[in-house]
Amino acid sequence: MNNDTRETIKNVFCDILERVAFLFGDPVEKCELEGGLQKYVCANIDFAGPESGHVALAVPAELCHEIAANVLGLEPDDELVQEGADDALKELLNVTCGHLLTNLLGTTMVFDLSSPKMETLDEMAWKQMLDEPETVGVRVDESPVLLNFQMRN
Repeated sequence: MNNDTRETIKNVFCDILERVAFLFGDPVEKCELEGGLQKYVCANIDFAGPESGHVALAVPAELCHEIAANVLGLEPDDELVQEGADDALKELLNVTCGHLLTNLLGTTMVFDLSSPKMETLDEMAWKQMLDEPETVGVRVDESPVLLNFQMRN
């Protein structure tokens, strides 16, 4: 992945984050992101069409709840926020994936997107994702966020 593609991925994600979740992302180098001993959640989606691939978005669980509160327009301690946290992250990923595809591959191609899936990441899985060359880093309210965009041949 070249630097222009990395910058596009970071910029598209930060723009979508601001518009969908009303949060500001600060693109950073991956070496500036430390995981620490937190619980992480990761939303994953596959796309297929003229190109196929995979997009994953990993965030600390606490940030996932903040995203849900903002998306739903509720207070963070509201019961609906707890219930809707996974769905909010999956929707953020879904919108991000669509915008990444049009920004990177154009608007004439048609893609099928899978239903987003959630998983929990431990510290080792977080570090593995961080080390992947297709991963970019963003800091959101002091929280580390990883976005991985892979295209398959």
